[in-house]
Amino acid sequence: MVHNQLIVVLGSGHVGKTSVLQKYLNGTFSCKYNETIEDMHCHNVSIDGKQVMTKFLDTSGSIEFPAMRRLAIQKANAFMLVFAIDSKDSFAEVKRTWKEIKLTRNDHRDIPCIVIGNKLDRENYREVECFEAMNWVGQNGLEGMMQEVSPKTGRNFENVFTKLFEQMGLCRALPKTVTKKKLCKKSLIEKCDKNAIASRITRLFNWFACGKTKTTE
Repeated sequence: MVHNQLIVVLGSGHVGKTSVLQKYLNGTFSCKYNETIEDMHCHNVSIDGKQVMTKFLDTSGSIEFPAMRRLAIQKANAFMLVFAIDSKDSFAEVKRTWKEIKLTRNDHRDIPCIVIGNKLDRENYREVECFEAMNWVGQNGLEGMMQEVSPKTGRNFENVFTKLFEQMGLCRALPKTVTKKKLCKKSLIEKCDKNAIASRITRLFNWFACGKTKTTE
């Protein structure tokens, strides 16, 4: 039997959400920026003989897709909230996103969530102090769930996913989540075609509803 766990990755554009996932899932980093609309990254792990499909939903940083954002928040089993340490605006967006989660989910106090300060390699351009972010995290019931990272250097990545998986009760899955595992990336929204957004939202809803993912060998 396969148990699904959906981790939704939220944050404004250009903060490096995709870079964080790519570094963790396949150990790669690229400076090239491509705007994400919706991408799903999936991999299987085994815990006590049970297959768990962990799915990372890499969301758009654009406010042009509020329906997809609301759906993702409603369906999530866990959240990764990402900001860039060299952007105060991106940290403000994380605060707004957490407020939206609290308004949308009555069970927000029980939902695993980690706040990620990305682009630690840009320390010299820092606009958000670490203590500032940690204070906000503590004030909002997320004590200990904040980590600064750098996909470019690989710094602190093990800590991020260890913390999140421990909250989710998946800590024993960590040795299994290596880049040699089967990994599929399903692009749920290919190109931004505003005339087709409604039908794509329906596809995304159906994907969540059926919980099925096409895997590749």
